[in-house]
Amino acid sequence: MCADSFEVSNSFSHSENSIHEDTPTKSPVIATSPTRREKHTLDTRHIKNRKCIQEAVLIGILSRHCSIVYERPKKRSSLTHQLFKIKALIFDNEYFNVEEFLERQTRGVYENAIETGLNKKNATRRLENEKVVILLDFLVDICLNLGYFFETTRMRNPLARTKVDFVEAVYYKGKLVIDDELVKKAGSLISTHLFSLTTASEKECTVQKGDENIKSFFYRRPVFKPSPIFNANNMSITI
Repeated sequence: MCADSFEVSNSFSHSENSIHEDTPTKSPVIATSPTRREKHTLDTRHIKNRKCIQEAVLIGILSRHCSIVYERPKKRSSLTHQLFKIKALIFDNEYFNVEEFLERQTRGVYENAIETGLNKKNATRRLENEKVVILLDFLVDICLNLGYFFETTRMRNPLARTKVDFVEAVYYKGKLVIDDELVKKAGSLISTHLFSLTTASEKECTVQKGDENIKSFFYRRPVFKPSPIFNANNMSITI
């Protein structure tokens, strides 16, 4: 029996080490670094996503103080969150037309881009990027006037003409109310929620002041308790 066992074992070993011509062999997988073009694409998506998250968080904060009229983008991205067109902010005693404000602030950008040699597509892209940066800065300025303070980091993109200060943390009256983790989580939830309120035929929507759904997104993480500023009963600030 020992001999038989040896023969079987020896045969198995031989079979295991044999390479047959009709047996396909797998080529080793070699990890390669992304090309310069691929890296640029990934960086662009990352920056756009951070802008979307920041816009959503700022909308969430401002919804404690005013109603916000916005419009969904024409095309939905499957790779990043959405950048919404904010059309107006409606405070108790004031209607602020954001669209007209952005048009005034970016007057001449498209024409100047054409004069520098850009084609119409790239000139339009530059104009839209300029509007996004101005919009985010404008929303931050309003929050500052309402008593908020932000920790930010500068966008790392040497090719960008205009830079964005990305929000890392939000303070209100000296107290931390939204940290870096909640910026990302609440921003993502709010962005998805805002898009869900619109349809292809009904692109425009208004978030009412004190919207309970948006407020709830700042409470989604049990270990973090936001400031009472997010309590609808504690609304003493006006603009």
